Amino acid sequence: MRKVLTIHGVGFLGGQGPWQEAVAKVIQPHFSLSPHKYSYYRWAGLFSAVFEPWVFVPCMVAVIFYLRRADRLIFWMSVVAVLIASSIVARVRRRAAIHGFESKHFKTPYQLNPHVIAHSMGTQLAGSVLKKFPTVSYSHVILAGCVLPRDYPWCKMVDHGRVDKVRNEVGANDPVPLIALGANQVGLLPGFGSAGRHGFVDSSGCIHSTEPDTACPDCSDGNSARIHTVLCPFEHSGAMTAQYAALYWLPWLWAIEPAEYSKWLQMCLAADAWYTAYKAKQHDSEANLQIAEEELLYTTWGWAKGPTPGQEKGATLEQYITRLLQQHQRKKQGPVTAMVLLETYRGFARACRAHHEPGAGWEREILSLNPGVAVIRAVEFALR
Repeated sequence: MRKVLTIHGVGFLGGQGPWQEAVAKVIQPHFSLSPHKYSYYRWAGLFSAVFEPWVFVPCMVAVIFYLRRADRLIFWMSVVAVLIASSIVARVRRRAAIHGFESKHFKTPYQLNPHVIAHSMGTQLAGSVLKKFPTVSYSHVILAGCVLPRDYPWCKMVDHGRVDKVRNEVGANDPVPLIALGANQVGLLPGFGSAGRHGFVDSSGCIHSTEPDTACPDCSDGNSARIHTVLCPFEHSGAMTAQYAALYWLPWLWAIEPAEYSKWLQMCLAADAWYTAYKAKQHDSEANLQIAEEELLYTTWGWAKGPTPGQEKGATLEQYITRLLQQHQRKKQGPVTAMVLLETYRGFARACRAHHEPGAGWEREILSLNPGVAVIRAVEFALR
């Protein structure tokens, strides 16, 4: 099972990435989750990334207490000295965080490169480790509240096989990347920038822009990109919720377009609702169930693509079921296909309920949130 590394940002008054626990409930059943936590930045927020509090606070208190009546020049020179010293120690602390992350997660090679979900300061940590250590590689990378510079070489990383895909959640109302950029420009936070507010710079066409609920229009034209700027209306931590992770990040980690997954979800739940109505003998339910099932069966899905000629970029659910049945050497497919279809959308609906209300056996049931898993399970059920 592929590992997903989650990396939180700076904390305030003891906070240490509470979003990691919320996202874990979504990601954990489908991937091996490894949350990375560090105690360096738990109390003073972004300030602790700029100035080391354990140097700044006691030294500044000492300066104010002992030198408040001294010559003004001496007083302000002492203040500047405290700022410089605490800034230098903060840089040493950031280097220690970088080496700590690499040492914890990359000393032993992975069979499968891990996915990464990073927020705020965590994006800087993930990006710095990737640049500093040539042996480190990621699969899919999700960045939120990103404080990396806009010219970070993601295109180069993709071209060299160091990263498979990148999804940068850009917050239109996120002030933190702007603060990080300002601190960089005055020399306080070297290596920081505003990519979480303005996106990454692209001069080669390797980065496309889209919105959370929209399939990338440029990729739809056949010019597929592996790096995407996702334009979002929220602030710094707006994406760090279980609901957002379930709708957008989970399918993306499965290599399914979130917009397509949303369509799949709506069709399956609609078919399941009409099936329930049909079993209750409600008026017009049979006709509506047939419409819902045919729509689900004959829509082309990118995740169902395969080596069959004409299906390299996508296949209908009927074509996908047929391929699976052929692998089981099943020649008569008509009645079986109908049974597989029924169990597919009903299994997916059960997985949705298990996600919202975990009960007995929910960890196995919830795996059918992945469309491919739902269909494979339905085929196995139909061929018993």
